[in-house]
Amino acid sequence: MIGICGGSCSGKSTLAGELKKSLEEIDIIHLDDFFVGKENLKGENVTSWEEPSLYRLDEFKEVIKTLSLGKEVTFKANSRESRKEGLEYRTVRPSKYIIIEGFLIYHWDVFVKYFDKKIYLDITIEEIIKRRMQRIAQGGGQYPENYLTKILIPAHQKYILPQKKFAELILDATKPITELVDLSLNYIRR
Repeated sequence: MIGICGGSCSGKSTLAGELKKSLEEIDIIHLDDFFVGKENLKGENVTSWEEPSLYRLDEFKEVIKTLSLGKEVTFKANSRESRKEGLEYRTVRPSKYIIIEGFLIYHWDVFVKYFDKKIYLDITIEEIIKRRMQRIAQGGGQYPENYLTKILIPAHQKYILPQKKFAELILDATKPITELVDLSLNYIRR
């Protein structure tokens, strides 16, 4: 299993998708598929969408554990990637390579041991804000005023930056995707 971690808009999904084009026998799991879902938050006043408690942690753990035993898994898919593919549920079969990407995948110590390869996409706060604003401008979500500076960035410092210590390959997320793919492939194939 290959982990790809990093802050918001660091290119985790993009890198995973590009690696899928270069590797055979590969599948991808997006941590965002394990978001609890807005339908389960009705009536709750969520002020931070960056909280680990908003993810189906037990199910995520079971999926990783099952795949590590070489068994197929199916789970409810809530990520924008799954929505783009028209999926409500995602089935992942044991493959030579399974990429698990997400901003919290090394946050829980219990998961780190399952990753054979650990990649971290390093990104500055300024670049996160720039990319997030671009995503918003392209219709990628609406946030209250000051959300990025008052909630997203403190959460990045609290939850994301400490995960960097678990990575074996730390990449500058501002480099061209072709360079990131080449460096990642060299590391994965070692």
